[in-house]
Amino acid sequence: MAKTKEEFGASSSLDDELSCSICLSTYRNPVSLCCGHSFCRQCIQKVLSAQRQDKAPYSFQHPQDGRVSGGAE
Repeated sequence: MAKTKEEFGASSSLDDELSCSICLSTYRNPVSLCCGHSFCRQCIQKVLSAQRQDKAPYSFQHPQDGRVSGGAE
């Protein structure tokens, strides 16, 4: 049986909710930050590692909105 528009929309929305905004794939070993955003563990570790090399320790730039906070962990 064919899906209705509403069913496609719900599926697409669910895919968006379960997708890492760094790699754009479905979460693999997901983790959530204190702000509530979620990422694949490996993706966020790579981003944080790259930021630590470029910035002072304990400075964290959020991968989605660019905000900087005082603590990365």
